[in-house]
Amino acid sequence: MTKEVIVTVKGMHFVDDNDGEKVEVIIPGTYYNKGDSHYIFYEEVMEGVDDILKNRIVIVGDRVEVIKSGKISVGMQFDRISAYETEYKTPFGVFPFRIVTSEIKIEESEKLISCDIKYTLEMEETKISDCELSIKVKPQGSVSLA
Repeated sequence: MTKEVIVTVKGMHFVDDNDGEKVEVIIPGTYYNKGDSHYIFYEEVMEGVDDILKNRIVIVGDRVEVIKSGKISVGMQFDRISAYETEYKTPFGVFPFRIVTSEIKIEESEKLISCDIKYTLEMEETKISDCELSIKVKPQGSVSLA
């Protein structure tokens, strides 16, 4: 994998039996490998937020961490061993929630790192939504971005 990469992050939130809310970001980033750990960094601008969010994705074994920092910040950890409690910090307040990962699939090759995650989002011990997160990392200059 090269240092300069294209990062594709797709997220889906399903509330009840509705079709779900989809979010997708395709953006340049930076990749580093240190031992068995993969580090991906990228910056994004969220709609309605006048700040750049710095993002870090760390993949180690069967565990994925996604950390966002800026006016909106959150740290999320996905693994099938245990639930993860965290806080979503916004200019409007702090919202505690819990992530329960049900499925995680990580594939690595010279030209692609792929993570597909299914999890449940809970607040105050109440299920808020079922979620899916897909992360793809490819060298810049790859023909396909998806």
